[in-house]
Amino acid sequence: MVDAKGIALVVNEPAPGRFFWELQTGEAPSGGPAAVDKARRAMPSYGLAMMAGMVALQCRRGRRGAASREFDESRIDFGPTTIQ
Repeated sequence: MVDAKGIALVVNEPAPGRFFWELQTGEAPSGGPAAVDKARRAMPSYGLAMMAGMVALQCRRGRRGAASREFDESRIDFGPTTIQ
């Protein structure tokens, strides 16, 4: 996942069942990706690590101002969600 500013969200699993998210940009002196921010502790699943990384990405975007918002709320009410 890459945002409009060129920051990529990457999830790695260095050991089985230990997932870490990392925000990367391609601005390292070596030409490869440079870490902008990363998880301080492991998450138990890929999905949780991805969600935590998305929150970190949104927090970075929020620091730059509200004008960088990319998503609009739906004007259509789809009613209550039912899980069976």
